[in-house]
Amino acid sequence: MRSDAAARTSLAWQRSSLAYLVIGVALTRGVRRIDVQAHRVAGIVVITLAAAIAVASAWWSHRRSGPAGARPARLTDIRVMTATTVGAGLVSLVVVVADAV
Repeated sequence: MRSDAAARTSLAWQRSSLAYLVIGVALTRGVRRIDVQAHRVAGIVVITLAAAIAVASAWWSHRRSGPAGARPARLTDIRVMTATTVGAGLVSLVVVVADAV
């Protein structure tokens, strides 16, 4: 049985993945009337990022659940999720800055 905290964390990662997916689709469709090709590239990058977040979320959820129930997070788990969070933030920053230029 999963703890409430583990379930909330898993749902938060899934919501983040869905939000990135929606933003990526909106970018590929061209929200503004400027360079459509740049928006498509940015959208594809953000959609790929959404997939990476979804994979990290599934990995984290799988690692935390087991026959004995939820277990404490290991240092490896924390490192992977931290790297995913920092990576998502950096890629988002690059996409925003590149789109603004």
